[in-house]
Amino acid sequence: MTSFSRKLRNLQRTRASNCRRSFFTCFVASVPSSTIFRPVVVTATPNPQALRITPITPVLPPGLDLISFRKRQLWDTSAKLHHRSSRYSTMTPVDFIPIGVMNFIYRLFDIRDINGVFLTIAFLTVFKQNSTTDPWDLYVPDIKTVVEDQMNLIEKEESSEVVDPEETYVKNYFYLEEDVLLADKIHTIFETYIRPVLQMDGGDCFFMGYEGNTVYMRLLGSCRGCPFVEDTLMDGILKVLTYHASEVEQIVEMD
Repeated sequence: MTSFSRKLRNLQRTRASNCRRSFFTCFVASVPSSTIFRPVVVTATPNPQALRITPITPVLPPGLDLISFRKRQLWDTSAKLHHRSSRYSTMTPVDFIPIGVMNFIYRLFDIRDINGVFLTIAFLTVFKQNSTTDPWDLYVPDIKTVVEDQMNLIEKEESSEVVDPEETYVKNYFYLEEDVLLADKIHTIFETYIRPVLQMDGGDCFFMGYEGNTVYMRLLGSCRGCPFVEDTLMDGILKVLTYHASEVEQIVEMD
């Protein structure tokens, strides 16, 4: 086992151990780690099939904040993928994505066993097939090369979507009219307390809506398929929500 593989395995065990603790405890006691000034930082996640990559500059153009994409979608002309912009979160045809970003995704999928990507403006998470047992250090050099090339490309390109700061904000979650204030409060809880913690491990989540004392949400990135989702993550998120909003009784994950 190489030095990098040993370090990655040890870090992965540590992350998994931390994930087993209550998410609520992590939310209260977590201390931000120091910033590492390197072009591409590679970090293990609690999900053994996912690796978090932190570039020093964004790999997405301005106006496009998030893309979640699986390799099987490349051959499905009717496929829709989850993406999020500054203005909305929706399921969108593949041809919406700028050609430069799609080329970046294609190059990542050209790497052996890579079958999923989760792109944000701050980091990206890559997934390998569940059937492979090869260590991540065999994939890291190729992944870093592709990411560095994309960073250089984005710096040269102009934005393909200009977001008007004066444009009226459109809420991307559902609620009943009488629950508007509570739904807005829950959205703030997600944005302030829950999402930043998940993003530290290469994951993310979105508040999708509130109805009947139930919060509907979607998990993304390394959170999807993580072996600790049901026992720790979902339980912890519920504790954070009920701590700030006592009306919440349960959460439901949406596909």
